[in-house]
Amino acid sequence: MRELPSVKYVRVNRAPFLVRSFIDPEYVFTFEKAGVCEYRMDNRLYTLRPGMVSLMPPYLLHVVKIVKPNVAKYVVHFELSTPCKRLAKLPLALAVPKTVQRVVQHLLREMQREWAAREPGYREVVAGMMTTILGLYIRHSACVSDSVEVPAKAWQQVQSAVGYIRENYRAALTLQQISESAGLSPTYFSRLFKEFSGLSPHRYLNHCRIAEAKRLILRGQCNCTEAARETGFETVHAFSRVFKKLTGLSPTHWLRNAGTFERAERNRPTDHTDLHRFQTPPICVNLCGSVGTIQSDRPAFTHCAGRPAGRSRRRRRARTH
Repeated sequence: MRELPSVKYVRVNRAPFLVRSFIDPEYVFTFEKAGVCEYRMDNRLYTLRPGMVSLMPPYLLHVVKIVKPNVAKYVVHFELSTPCKRLAKLPLALAVPKTVQRVVQHLLREMQREWAAREPGYREVVAGMMTTILGLYIRHSACVSDSVEVPAKAWQQVQSAVGYIRENYRAALTLQQISESAGLSPTYFSRLFKEFSGLSPHRYLNHCRIAEAKRLILRGQCNCTEAARETGFETVHAFSRVFKKLTGLSPTHWLRNAGTFERAERNRPTDHTDLHRFQTPPICVNLCGSVGTIQSDRPAFTHCAGRPAGRSRRRRRARTH
């Protein structure tokens, strides 16, 4: 690894009960503090107990289910500007020795403190500590966590389609092309994709495009028109329409308020389960009881305000009566 990781956030996530699937756009590192969770990743089921760690690459479809309630875990999302083949070959979960557990937990505690304090140079300090954790993960990669194979050809086909979309989102993709990449008919593929991800293939494609457009704009690499072209939209009008549909804001309004969202993210408490209210949202859906019975999880909050969507409209309507 030739570069420092760009850490997006560090948190302690607590939940009494949860069954949810995720497709996160960054690397995700977790350290289990309390409780027991089952992770379904790459057709294998991992049971993670306190002290165990996991490292998931970007856009890995995974399902998290709490087995023993009152789970607490450190969660770190980070990016690398160039893909790292070494990280891609690592096991998804490890049962590291207790001495290493104590070191990792101490580093995560310090990372959380730095992230909350936001003192000058905190990003570099946090990146350095995350690099140390990744080094320990690589050193102890032989300590692979026990897992059970969960055969599911459909899971592999959906994961294959997710990869195809990520590699080709700049092109004018059609449902036919995406379904062919998974070796399925368009109708069956659409139903299968929505069962596992909670979204239609077209909506997921738009999520990928808008997430990348946000990154390009925030980094100052291009304006809205150029971002639209770079992410596969035919016109800037189509880009603006989809952007507003997914975020609740026009690209211009969103960019003007990006600093507000960052400050709100900074001041949020760390003990919570809603991880992405002010972040570029990953795809996440609720599962009812078991894997395979999935319902989409519509956000209860808009991105531009800390109140349930539609409340102000109801109040305005009430005042006119």
